[in-house]
Amino acid sequence: MPSVHPAFDAELESGTFVTRAHTNTVTMRATAKAGGLYEGLWTWTWPTFTLVTFPGGYDVSRICPISPEKTRVHFDIFVDPQANLTEEQKVATSKGVKDLVSEDMAISEAVHANLASGVFPGGPLSPRHEEGVALLHDMLRKAGVA
Repeated sequence: MPSVHPAFDAELESGTFVTRAHTNTVTMRATAKAGGLYEGLWTWTWPTFTLVTFPGGYDVSRICPISPEKTRVHFDIFVDPQANLTEEQKVATSKGVKDLVSEDMAISEAVHANLASGVFPGGPLSPRHEEGVALLHDMLRKAGVA
């Protein structure tokens, strides 16, 4: 079944994406297709840190709210020098990661526009798929900012 994320659809086995909320971390796992960019593990840790692994490296980001309508993302990609990736593989990996992050940003902007329309209530719409959203809202309430 296709998701809202075409890059994931190309990289992951359909229907295997699972999100789990832990104490202050969300893990997202999926079965990666052979030869794909991703290993099928993504993490988000309160308040604003992400870690994504891929063959031969990882990427990290800090998500920094600027206002209720604006967010800045600081994003870095790291390649393990011992992974022996060719320059072509490094360039392709970097491009793939950046393309996925750009897709994430477009999806986030669409979600925010939909929420701003007032048609949808705030909060998780799908308990099965949005454990991470629920955890974030809980953490924001505990921090006194929501």
